[in-house]
Amino acid sequence: MQLSKGSALKRTQTLARIGIRSSVLRMCMVTAAMGFVLGAVLSFVAAVFTSAASLGTGIDLTRFGIALVILLPIAGAFLSGLAGALLTFLFVLIYNLTAGLFGGIRVECEEEREKRMAGEKNFLPSRRMMINDPR
Repeated sequence: MQLSKGSALKRTQTLARIGIRSSVLRMCMVTAAMGFVLGAVLSFVAAVFTSAASLGTGIDLTRFGIALVILLPIAGAFLSGLAGALLTFLFVLIYNLTAGLFGGIRVECEEEREKRMAGEKNFLPSRRMMINDPR
């Protein structure tokens, strides 16, 4: 740790490894949510076009439009979640391998000295310290 101008404390940490399971699960959820939203928007557009096509051609396409409204958000969520999970797995696996060989990403964190000192003043001892447990 080093002290710099403006009474800020700078720490440099290295991101040595990323947890595969946790990152894959989170990205699967995020990409599934985005796929659901995109599928809902596309289903709305498809419903508008199928209703316009049924008016122009005289063929009843409303069942097709209703099926699109139901299926597109579900399919979008599933396919986007699956693709996001697979890509995240590959990226994290490659990162962990290269971080093991060449070192991870260095991140510099700043913490204001006043906030750090205020945190120390409001220090609450753990329950073990209050009971004076010898463990």
